[in-house]
Amino acid sequence: MKLRIHWAVQFCVVIFVFLFTACPNGNDEEEKTLSLSLNTAGGNYRVTAGNGILLKATVINAENPVMAWTDKDGITVSKTDMYTFTPDTSGDYQFTFKLNAANGTGEKTVVLTVEVLSKAEVNSELYFDYGSRRTAADSPETRGYTVPLGRTLVLAPVRQHNEITGAARYEWTVDGVIPADFSETEYFSFTPAEKKSYTIKVAARDGDKYAEALTTVTCTEPEGTYRRQVSASTKAKAVICFEFVQGPGQFTCRQYPALNKNMNETEVLEKVQSIVDAYETRTFAFSLGGFGGYIITGFDHSVANTGGYDLAIYGNAFTDWGEAGILWVMQDDNGNGKPDDTWYELKGSETGKVETVQRYSITYSYPDGTQDGVTGGRWTDNLGQSGRYHTGHDGAWDSLEGYPYWVPGEYITFTGTLLPSNRGKSKGGQDTHLAYGEGYVDNLPSKQDFSISDAVQADGSPMHLQYIDFVKVQTAAKDWYEMWGEVSTETGVPLDKSLMQ
Repeated sequence: MKLRIHWAVQFCVVIFVFLFTACPNGNDEEEKTLSLSLNTAGGNYRVTAGNGILLKATVINAENPVMAWTDKDGITVSKTDMYTFTPDTSGDYQFTFKLNAANGTGEKTVVLTVEVLSKAEVNSELYFDYGSRRTAADSPETRGYTVPLGRTLVLAPVRQHNEITGAARYEWTVDGVIPADFSETEYFSFTPAEKKSYTIKVAARDGDKYAEALTTVTCTEPEGTYRRQVSASTKAKAVICFEFVQGPGQFTCRQYPALNKNMNETEVLEKVQSIVDAYETRTFAFSLGGFGGYIITGFDHSVANTGGYDLAIYGNAFTDWGEAGILWVMQDDNGNGKPDDTWYELKGSETGKVETVQRYSITYSYPDGTQDGVTGGRWTDNLGQSGRYHTGHDGAWDSLEGYPYWVPGEYITFTGTLLPSNRGKSKGGQDTHLAYGEGYVDNLPSKQDFSISDAVQADGSPMHLQYIDFVKVQTAAKDWYEMWGEVSTETGVPLDKSLMQ
């Protein structure tokens, strides 16, 4: 009996050893397949002289790889997985990526049909809008955008003049290189791969017209890194004013708030800040003047996106008279406590309609007296239109004071979304400026509620923000009435609805 047991034990040991040595070790990596792909399948490219086309190979599971890019003559042009091709002349170009590895080889070829465009003299201006006024004294081009790692940012330039039309063809480059998923439209979706600053250039060509603009996009820490939590001392209202620039109008430099034309920008901000500090009335506090006028404020905490209504702002609209302002929101992506990141518009009822003009630009020249019966100055816009703006509307107000004199320079340019005219008549025949649907400040009686979920990118696509830190309210209509004067948004201080009593 003992002999049989001993033999059985020996047999089991042998079987166990056989199975242990024959079966794969669970700690060893399974053999993986060599993979090779390119960032482009080739095709047609239009390139302005001096710009390059990025060719990049993605190699996976290669052991001790040796790689190279060669041209159609077999000449090696790069010994890495990337090659930036900068063509001098138009034509067909062929490039082959070759891979030799200890566990296999691979080869892929692309053919590029390239049209090299000469860089004509820049005769029409493009620029990127960062949400602030533009003057000759300012240098807005030194600013840029921020985007958290993992987020996509949609960029679009502003056409300063109507010489570049909607039929223009656009060329986008990142750090001087055309990306593989290149776009010839005015919109460019950019997803940074790492935390750093990128130089992005757009060039527009419309017949013999050419224009270009540069901007910087800085990729920051992932969303939420700089989020500020609610505390026992948190206030429901925005607590600080960063900018206040009215458009020309009857109340500018006179009332709402009470300013005067001799104040400088520091004195204006001090006055506005004092009103923000004292604001508890839940009514309007500021008149933003004609189209483009704005106020930028910030909270002492990050306002959460609840999926419902998150913000409330009071105006002074009443029946048959609304003066709609658009709300813009910003997240403090770089954590410096300043509104120098990226603005996103909160969509309203007019967003996406043909009559609504995105990236509308208007320039008001310094007041020049009374001409053609209008006391004020000249305006021009990027639709090719021009005229004279009013700094008042009757004998009591018809003077040259209704201009933001604290802004230096001989002109001031505002950029924003222009809503279609909403002129009408009341039942009594009186002029009215009718309300739009939802989504605008000073549009409907009492306060307006807003949802952070309505934030959109430059192309109108949704922008899913977890929270916001800064708010901008901007006059979005361009109308003037003999009896009432200009349409100017009146706004209160933004409020966090989750903290309102």
